[in-house]
Amino acid sequence: MFRFKDHVGGIVHDKENKSLHGVSWGSRRFYAWPLGPDGRSPNAGTRPEDLRVMNPAQYIDYQDCHYLGARPNALAPGSNNYRPKPDAPIFRLGGFEIVNLKDNRPVWQVPIELVVAVRTADDAETRSFVETTDAGLRAYFMPDDDDSTLFIYETVVK
Repeated sequence: MFRFKDHVGGIVHDKENKSLHGVSWGSRRFYAWPLGPDGRSPNAGTRPEDLRVMNPAQYIDYQDCHYLGARPNALAPGSNNYRPKPDAPIFRLGGFEIVNLKDNRPVWQVPIELVVAVRTADDAETRSFVETTDAGLRAYFMPDDDDSTLFIYETVVK
């Protein structure tokens, strides 16, 4: 659709408000592009410095984003590496956030405690795709880049 001078991922299409939303590499900056009737964004040529909104939550790097609709919100799973001391082993924290697309603020955050051992390190299960089902949610997790296992979890929303 257009080129933009930042590393943008986690693209979400807000169908109700006819806009695209994205996050920078590391999820530190949010961007939004309204879509005109022709499907093009009138602010696509705006400089990133003039368009970005800083992410107030900084504990995980979003891997993907999934549009949730209603309000409008996006589900943003991700992870980050932490080391309490320079010589300490890496602790990998995963989590899910629900982000309000109107004000770019998290409205719900939860750490993901599921960890799977992969080739060289433990990786939180947050590389995912999430979809709604008639009963709730189904999440597909694939924690490694090359040879991996696909994990599928379902939950009932009451």
